[in-house]
Amino acid sequence: MKDKRKIIYGLIDPRDSQLKYIGKSVSGINRPRQHTKPSNLNRDTPKINWIKELLSLNIKPEIIIIEECCSNEELNEYEDFWIEYFKYIGADLTNSCWGGKGTPGYKHKKETLIILSEKAKQRDKTKRLEIAIKTRKPHIFINGIESKKCAKCKQIKELTFFVKNKKEPRGYSPYCKLCFKLINKEFREKNPYVKLTSEELKKVYKLRGKRISESLNRPEIKQKFINSCKKSLSVENLNTREIKQYQSLTDFTKEIGGSNSGASLAIKQNRPYKIYKLKYTGQMT
Repeated sequence: MKDKRKIIYGLIDPRDSQLKYIGKSVSGINRPRQHTKPSNLNRDTPKINWIKELLSLNIKPEIIIIEECCSNEELNEYEDFWIEYFKYIGADLTNSCWGGKGTPGYKHKKETLIILSEKAKQRDKTKRLEIAIKTRKPHIFINGIESKKCAKCKQIKELTFFVKNKKEPRGYSPYCKLCFKLINKEFREKNPYVKLTSEELKKVYKLRGKRISESLNRPEIKQKFINSCKKSLSVENLNTREIKQYQSLTDFTKEIGGSNSGASLAIKQNRPYKIYKLKYTGQMT
C-alpha cells in the first residue's frame, strides 16, 4: 500500500547524530529514501556531497519524521518554520534555501490522465503476457487444491498463503506471506528511520508556539504575521445565519477547536470552513 502521508522529515548524520537536512514529502517515508539513489546524486550541492560522503563509508543517513501535515499549504509553511528554527538554534543544515520553495508535483489534466492510463494498461498487459509465455510453469495440485512453491523457503503451499500480485504471470507473489513479512523486516532493518518520542514531540510543539522569525533578520515574515493577527473577523453560521465578530482568527479557532491554517486557507479560497463563512473586516483598533 502506498504511503500518502504529508510529512516534514529530517536526515541525520549517523556518525555524530546531527540533523543535516530538512525536507517535505507528499509520499510519506518514500521521498526521503530517494535521496540515496544514484540518479539523484548527479548535482554538486552541500546535501548531495554530504550523502556521497556517507555512502563512500557504506552508511546511509537516518530518517526522522518531524511533523505530519494535512495539506500542501501546511507543508510549505511548516518546512519553512522548521528550517528557520533549527538554523536558529545552531544546526548545520545543508539546505540551500529557506524551504517552501518546492512543489507537490505537476498535475496533469483529466484528459491527459485518461490517455496515460489507457497506454499504461495496454503496456502492462502486453508485458505480462510476454512474461507469462516465457516463464509459465505447470500448476501444482495437491489433493485437488492449487498450490505454489515459495521462491524463498522453497516450500509448496496453497495459494491462500501467497500475496496477490497482478504483475506476476499467475497473479500471486513468488513469496509466501510469511517470507514476504521477513523480507520487509530485513529491508526496514537495513533502512531504519527514527520517530520522535512523545516527550520530544511535546518539547518541539512548545517551541513551535514561539514564532522565531523576529530573531532571524526576516522582518517581512514578522510583519506579515503581526498584520494577520490584528485583523478582526466576521463569522456567519451557515445553519443558523447568526453573525458574530471576533477580534482575531485565533480567538475564533480557539472557540470552535479549529486550526488557524485551515481557517486562513478557507478565507483565501473564499469557501466555508466547517459550517462557517469567514471574512476579514479590517484591522483591530
